[in-house]
Amino acid sequence: MVVILLVTLLGSFAVGRFMDREPAALQATADRLVSSLRLAQVTALTQRRTVCLTFTQSPAALQVGVVAAAGIVDCGAATLIEPPGGGAWLGDTGHLALNSSQGLRFAADGTPLDSNGGPLTSPRELRVSGAGPRGSAGIFIEPGSGHVRVQ
Repeated sequence: MVVILLVTLLGSFAVGRFMDREPAALQATADRLVSSLRLAQVTALTQRRTVCLTFTQSPAALQVGVVAAAGIVDCGAATLIEPPGGGAWLGDTGHLALNSSQGLRFAADGTPLDSNGGPLTSPRELRVSGAGPRGSAGIFIEPGSGHVRVQ
């Protein structure tokens, strides 16, 4: 009798956990976005080229391109690159959305630039959100250093 009660109790928690996967999907997408931003910054530093990031709001998507010549910040001439391992930069985001469609750039020295090519003057926030009531995950890019963090 005690065993049946314990199995029932544990089963009720397990079913609830598997029914609502949105928090895990939000966290996974936020982590992947942070990794992608950091990789884009490292690519800019190592290749000494401007790296351009283009965001799609819904479903959340990211494209990364590298400008062919040093010193050029025009993203119109950027060559798109694939993420390590292929696929999509943010994976299958399903119903998740980003709060921004405004682009971002990393200069050849790794400093973050706004969509117009000027330096960021305040932290840039990207927010990944879902359709459910579980909230969202915020990612911040610091001006100057380009440090990327989740909050």
